Amino acid sequence: MNNIFCYLCGKPDIETIQNGVRHDRASKVKKCNSCGLIFLFPLPDEKELNDYYATQYRNEYLDPPASERFVSDLPEAKIRLKRIKRYLTSDTCILEIGCGTGAFLSQVQSFVKTVTGIEIDEESRTWIRKNFTLI
Repeated sequence: MNNIFCYLCGKPDIETIQNGVRHDRASKVKKCNSCGLIFLFPLPDEKELNDYYATQYRNEYLDPPASERFVSDLPEAKIRLKRIKRYLTSDTCILEIGCGTGAFLSQVQSFVKTVTGIEIDEESRTWIRKNFTLI
């Protein structure tokens, strides 16, 4: 029995479209067949997020500068685009929470209607605003 419900529409028609993600092989990428939302499962709780951003995140993502991280992020961004390209249409709206340097959004932008990124790191947000026309 499927006990997973879509975070957007609340319906249980969920499928796994990928096992594991870059830094967490235990997570799964899920797709809601009712509304089309693609999301990570399980989501970390507030304590896990706070602990991560207070410790590991700073070590993993603030060195080197955003411009260098963007270049090193591009290969993974291209792989991610290839994985989901078949699901994209000219009406698709992409929201990437934790968009880093915007590498993925820069790659997917021409295949969808809109892209929006949310990023906690101020340096990355500033760099994205200076270098891209992203929402």
